[in-house]
Amino acid sequence: MCADLNVAGSLSTTGTAILGSYSVVFLTDADHTLSVSEYTNKFLKLTSSSPLTTIRTLIMPLIQGQEFVIQNNTSGGRPIQIIGSSGTGVAVNNGETITTVCDGYNYITNGSSSSGGWIHSALGVNGTMD
Repeated sequence: MCADLNVAGSLSTTGTAILGSYSVVFLTDADHTLSVSEYTNKFLKLTSSSPLTTIRTLIMPLIQGQEFVIQNNTSGGRPIQIIGSSGTGVAVNNGETITTVCDGYNYITNGSSSSGGWIHSALGVNGTMD
């Protein structure tokens, strides 16, 4: 028996397949907001044009169910906070790769290449782990 499924509308957040990879460059020692051309990729490799001197933030879209694999290859040894325009986020330590997903309000992760296990850590206002 075969069932027909009626599918209407976009199959992704922007009508573009979310399959590719993209290198996000922190051009200065500053935060970065993802553009549509960046967040329509599933794998994001983070790099920097100069050593980061403090924790930096990658501001992501708040789209429930959108998942990313993020690799922090920035220089300076600092973590990058992954967060939406509101809610809580996760930290990607330097040299670490994580998978993160948006629950509609927050970014959460179930582990990384170096730590494993369930992680839902948020960075506080002063840049420390809460």
